[in-house]
Amino acid sequence: MRLIQYLSEEGQRHIGVVESESRITRIAASDSVYGLAHRALTESTSLRALAEEFASDINDDYDAIVRDGRLLVPLDHPVDTAHCVVSGTGFTHLGTHADPEALRAKHRAGIDASREPVEALVAQGLVNGKPSNSAIGAQPEWFYKGNGACLVPCYQPLERPSFALSATDEAEIAALYVISPEGYPARVGYALANEFCDAAMESSNPLLMGASKLRACAVGPELLLGELPGSISGSAKIRRHGEVAWSSEFSSGTDVITHALSNLEHHHFKHAAFRQPGDVHIHLLGAAASSNADGFEAQAGDVFEIESPTFGRALENALTDSPPLEFGIVTL
Repeated sequence: MRLIQYLSEEGQRHIGVVESESRITRIAASDSVYGLAHRALTESTSLRALAEEFASDINDDYDAIVRDGRLLVPLDHPVDTAHCVVSGTGFTHLGTHADPEALRAKHRAGIDASREPVEALVAQGLVNGKPSNSAIGAQPEWFYKGNGACLVPCYQPLERPSFALSATDEAEIAALYVISPEGYPARVGYALANEFCDAAMESSNPLLMGASKLRACAVGPELLLGELPGSISGSAKIRRHGEVAWSSEFSSGTDVITHALSNLEHHHFKHAAFRQPGDVHIHLLGAAASSNADGFEAQAGDVFEIESPTFGRALENALTDSPPLEFGIVTL
């Protein structure tokens, strides 16, 4: 089952079940996935069960929602963007790294992490990212993208800041969570994401990696309920003037992510700051494809497209350049 969040023609929030490429069944239980998730927590039930129980007789036109720009991200904090954390783990995806067996052999021989930090992280994930018997595995790399203000719905523009050195697409899967009133994480589902970043800034100095991630992040449009499949196929494209200027097929899912989801979740939510009741977390699980790997440079007007049959409608966003930054600092 897949859900979307959207606005009615009158501007009211709704959630609905995706029935087809053109039809949405509106859910009457809540006007947000956030609210539905907390109801599921209170009633000790599932989102799927609530969606089935409270499916209304109102059907909305999916194409009209898209055409009118009324799609929202599939999970947000409906009141305060500051109560949403957007973050991710990197160097966890086999599709963007060297041969696994060669890395395992290098790990056994001993990798100098001070000289080869990326290979060391990937190898540690390969060897100890999926420990047995619920043990705690290797710690992945982690990054922060921002709060809910950085989230961009499908079909809305991704803005390249005036101070950016590049505009880099990264096709990923995001895991979405709410934190219960008692302070424990509850996984809501999964969605496609474009972890828009600045590869040129990071390449100029690896210590600028944190700054290079502080960009917008497109998520959606659809929320996949249930467990993440082991194997997911998809494609990433960049269209320029209506033509495909770059493309790549990708594989994702639990089979090609070097860490167990439970291990990634442990190393994120072990921090008390990330278990604050009522918060939302959008956590990116690692890049499956990026045009940066092929040396492609996106330009304003290009359209990023990430698609997988598992997630329904494609995630599409056009690249725009933001105006020069102007702000002042006052002394109090």
